[in-house]
Amino acid sequence: MLLPLLWNEIPLLYIPTGLYTVNMDEPLTNSPPKANSAQNRDKRATVGALIKAAREQLVSEGITKASVLPILSRAGVSRGALFHHFPTKKHLIAAAFDDLMQTAATQLHVLGIELRLSIIDLETFVDGLREIYCSDVFIGSMEIALNNRVDPAMSGLIENTIENWWIALGRFWNETFELPGQSASSAEQHWVMAANLLRGHAFTTIYRNSDTIRSDFCTSFQEMILKDAKLLPFEDRYELLAEDLKQAVGFRLLACQTIEALPGECVYSFTPESSPSVPLDQSVLLPTPACLLDLEEPWIGNNATDLARMFPDIKLPQKAAVGCCVVVPVRVNHKTIGSLIIFDEAIAYTAEDAAKAALFARRAARLLTDESPNSNSKD
Repeated sequence: MLLPLLWNEIPLLYIPTGLYTVNMDEPLTNSPPKANSAQNRDKRATVGALIKAAREQLVSEGITKASVLPILSRAGVSRGALFHHFPTKKHLIAAAFDDLMQTAATQLHVLGIELRLSIIDLETFVDGLREIYCSDVFIGSMEIALNNRVDPAMSGLIENTIENWWIALGRFWNETFELPGQSASSAEQHWVMAANLLRGHAFTTIYRNSDTIRSDFCTSFQEMILKDAKLLPFEDRYELLAEDLKQAVGFRLLACQTIEALPGECVYSFTPESSPSVPLDQSVLLPTPACLLDLEEPWIGNNATDLARMFPDIKLPQKAAVGCCVVVPVRVNHKTIGSLIIFDEAIAYTAEDAAKAALFARRAARLLTDESPNSNSKD
C-alpha cells in the first residue's frame, strides 16, 4: 500500500519493526559500563546470529523451505534460545524480512546521495539500482512479500515493514530527483512505474540474464524514467553523515578522521544531542598506523580485549562507557586515508552492521578530502 502523504514525514532509513530498539538517548557517562551490558551484547549477538541465519536460508532456499533446524545450525544457538527471542518461526522470518528491507533501503539511500555528490555518474547509478533489485537479497525478500497473499498470519507480521519500504522508496526518489512541470500525484505514479520496472526486470533475470539484457535495460530505464528528471543538489556535512549512520547502524559515539592528522586536526566527532560531550583525545581515538593501513575491510571489536588490540589507549572507550566498535577504513585510489569509527555500549556489532557502515566510506572520503581541518567539528 502506498502512503504518499507520509513520504516527507518519516525518516528514510527506518528502524526495524521487530523486537529490538537501540536506545540513543541515554547519556554518556564517566562511570564503568553497566553490569548488564555484557548480557545486552550477548542478547543482541544471539538475535543477530538468528536473523543472519534466517536471512541466509531465505535467500538460498526460499520461504517455502525455511526450516528451524538449518537456521539453528547456521546460527550456532539452541532451540530454546530461538523461541526465547522469537515466539514462532514466523516471527523470526518477519524479523529477517525487515532486516532485508532495511538493508535495501540503506543501499538506495547511499546510492542516491553518491549520485547527488557526483561520486558516481548517472550510468553507474542506474546500474547500481539494477544491482540492488536483482540481488539475491532483494529477490528473496520479494518472495516473502508474495507469500503474504496466502498467509494471513505472516501478513500481519510484515505489514509495517512493507509500508515502511514504500515510504522509504518514495523518499529516495523524491529526495534524489524532481520532475519539473509534473504534479505531485503524477510524480508519484512516475516513480511507482520506475519501481515496477525494476522489480519486473529483477524477476525476469531469474530465468534469463546476460550482459546485453543488462545493458539494454539500463539504457531503456534511463531514457524512460530519468530523461526529464532533474537531479537535486546535495551539500554533505559530517552531521548528515552521522545522522544517516545512526539510523542505519546505531552508535553512541562516532569519529571520522584522517591518518595524517595532528592532535586536534581533521577530526569530526558526534554524540547524540541528549548526551554530554565527551572530550576527544586524538591519540586515544586514532588506531595505530600499522593496524589501520593493513585494514581493507571493516574491523569489529565487541569487548575490551578486541579494543585494546586496535587502539593504543582505550581510555576513551572506558570513559565513554562503550565496549563495542566498528572501524571502517576510508580509502581513495586503493590507499587508506583515514577511518570511520563507531562505538556503542550495548550493541554487539555484526558483520551486517559493519557492511552497512562501510557503505558510507565513500562519503567519508569526500568529506575528509574536501573539508578543511576542524570544519564542522564538534569536540
